[in-house]
Amino acid sequence: MWCLSTTLPNQGQSQQTVPSQPPLAKSKPEISSCLAPGQKAAEEGKLEEAIKIFSGCVEKFPDSAEASFLLGMASFLSKDLEKAAGQFRKVLQLEPNSVQAQAMLGKIYSVDRQKLGAARELLERVLSVAPYKDDVRFDLARVYAQQGEEKKCLNEFRILFNDEPKYALYHAEFARILVAAGKKAVAISHLTKALTLDPEFAPAKKMLDSLEKEGKEPGKSAEKDSQSK
Repeated sequence: MWCLSTTLPNQGQSQQTVPSQPPLAKSKPEISSCLAPGQKAAEEGKLEEAIKIFSGCVEKFPDSAEASFLLGMASFLSKDLEKAAGQFRKVLQLEPNSVQAQAMLGKIYSVDRQKLGAARELLERVLSVAPYKDDVRFDLARVYAQQGEEKKCLNEFRILFNDEPKYALYHAEFARILVAAGKKAVAISHLTKALTLDPEFAPAKKMLDSLEKEGKEPGKSAEKDSQSK
């Protein structure tokens, strides 16, 4: 079965932070002053405090795309995806062409099977104007996998792996897709690559251990991976 478990992208090694200056229309000085304490709190890992400050700024400056974007990012990092999505949609109402808001909304939609079509549309739109965004390509590859489009999924990962090094997360997620497609030998090679990039990456360790134990079971060692090439 060609599918992929819906783990949130950008977990593990590919960690996201709240950007200090999101690439949106430049805010007025009074808005920047309002946001500054929240940005400092976010940088210190105090997300609850940051969300409170950003919420106040959004209330005070409802037409500020930057305030909504930062509140969306802080909410995303706090795993409040519904609130984050609402803020990114608001950014797009204020700045319809915001690549950053489209990418984040696509990322959130990519873990909701009911919204894969919307996720795909957003992520493909972002890549059409910003093909260098690896995180967006990664999210889109995962959407293709969930939609059963093997060739499109594999192509996006091939593009991702054109340049090295890449995140261990990318190799581990690709390995998960390959296992689902029955391509275990290739999956093992990507798990090995993931652990080369990050020897402590637990998801890759767990998956590799499972595949190696499976291969040692009676009758398994001689089994050929007909799709590994």
